[in-house]
Amino acid sequence: MKKRTRDRSRVDLETGEGLIIQRESLLSPLRKAGQYGWGAASWLVMVNLLRPVLAGLLWVAGEEWARRTVFSREGLRNPDFFIRYSLVILGIFLAFLGWNRYNYLRFRGTDRRQPRGECESYELARYYDIGMEDMEALVRADVEISFNPDESIVIETDSMRKITAMYAPLRPQAHLARLKAKEEAAKVYVEGR
Repeated sequence: MKKRTRDRSRVDLETGEGLIIQRESLLSPLRKAGQYGWGAASWLVMVNLLRPVLAGLLWVAGEEWARRTVFSREGLRNPDFFIRYSLVILGIFLAFLGWNRYNYLRFRGTDRRQPRGECESYELARYYDIGMEDMEALVRADVEISFNPDESIVIETDSMRKITAMYAPLRPQAHLARLKAKEEAAKVYVEGR
């Protein structure tokens, strides 16, 4: 009887090259799903088993804190102790409640989890005050960026093209004001012709 030979890659025991762990494409989808499912289930079981241990540690730490601060310093017989801590806890509660109410009133009915969407090339070109042809060159090029002290960026492409762009990360309002002033000056220039 003739043995069937299949194309198999050899495993290099020193480097580990050829092991199935490095070639996940050899695993069937069912086996991949089983491995990921088994890993996730193991983590869930471990966390659920550790929860009582963590709760027990917190109880022990709380008991130690209560013994040190309340019982050893006669906190039960000292009303000033309870008044001070009650005021601190009340202050924290009021701060959280105030922040919650502020967010509720300010963002009522809006879904802030919406993504902003993609920024188009023309918007980037307008924001950084460069031309669309420069923007298209940047999309396809490897770039090297340097920052000038006069709040501008010098971008050098792999084709030795230098592009100077506006940059103001610390003062975006000033950046937007300069852009608006430039647009107004361009509008006045065009209307004056």
